[in-house]
Amino acid sequence: MNRLSLGVQSMRDRVLRFFDRAHDVEGARRAVRAAREAGFENVNVDLLFGVPGQTEAEWRADLEVALDLEPDHVSLYDLMYEPGTTFRRWLDRGWIAPLPEETCAALYRTAIEVAERRGLRRYEISNFARPGRECRHNLVYWRNEPYVGVGCGAASYVAGERFRNHPLVEPYLEAVVRGEAPLVERETLPPERRLGESIFLGLRLAEGVDRARLLDETGLDVEVARAEPLARERERGLVEYDGRRLRLTPRGLLLGDAVASSFL
Repeated sequence: MNRLSLGVQSMRDRVLRFFDRAHDVEGARRAVRAAREAGFENVNVDLLFGVPGQTEAEWRADLEVALDLEPDHVSLYDLMYEPGTTFRRWLDRGWIAPLPEETCAALYRTAIEVAERRGLRRYEISNFARPGRECRHNLVYWRNEPYVGVGCGAASYVAGERFRNHPLVEPYLEAVVRGEAPLVERETLPPERRLGESIFLGLRLAEGVDRARLLDETGLDVEVARAEPLARERERGLVEYDGRRLRLTPRGLLLGDAVASSFL
């Protein structure tokens, strides 16, 4: 194992206190130094943006300080107000207000500009890496490639079939002792669904999705099977397609999930 991911979240103590984190900025610096001293050659830091009241200048400064740590990989996440969380309760009570979508879009564009200037290429909507340091684990998912999960609750995807192991230890072990597959869910995906999911996931990547690969894996041509959303999203300027690869445009990046969902 040579990769370590650290939930730094912010390089501003005020923001870390707002998030109720146990560490401060100096603690984040010590953690990165300790990781290097321990021999980790591939260090990722997670950062959050879209904090209530956050300005573009503050976010730019946070990024510059975080990148001074010389991480090999950076994951950026827009603050979400999930049901049942403290932030959602504060939001519902009117104690905090989310940033406008236009401001969050500007912060994201700032992140792309700063990260790429500092040598980290955006290879996925939320992820940036130095050359050769992309997260291979997640690339498998975004490319909709096969994977095998081992153990309780583990999920696998092989040859167009998705299956999941029993989440509880006792029934899982009982099935193994009987010589049976400890599955609680098994599903064979038809070509149409495989095509839609591959496009949905692949559009997150800067490389986009490859027409020939989709045709080989599903027997379906994106130009025919997805002609309507392809024409519509190209007309809106949200995707680009050169006959070989389908990608999000810079504008499409800001509406990534909505654009990708139209191809499902």
